[in-house]
Amino acid sequence: MENDNISNSGGRMMDEGRDKLNEYADKGKEYVSSANSVMTSFIRDEPLLAMATVFAAGYLAARMLNQLTRR
Repeated sequence: MENDNISNSGGRMMDEGRDKLNEYADKGKEYVSSANSVMTSFIRDEPLLAMATVFAAGYLAARMLNQLTRR
C-alpha cells in the first residue's frame, strides 16, 4: 500500500516536472523566435554593420580563448 502511494506521488511529480519543462521550452522558443525576427531585420537593414559586429565578436572571443590557453 505504501509503495503504491510512493509510485503515485513519484509519477505525479514526474508529470508536473514534464509540464514545467514543456512550459519553459515553449517560452524559450518564443524568445528565440522574437530575437530571430529582430536580428533578421537588422541584418537586412545594416548588412555591413552586422558583418563587422560578427567579426569583432569572433575576434574578441579568439583573443580571450588565446589568453586562456596560454596559462
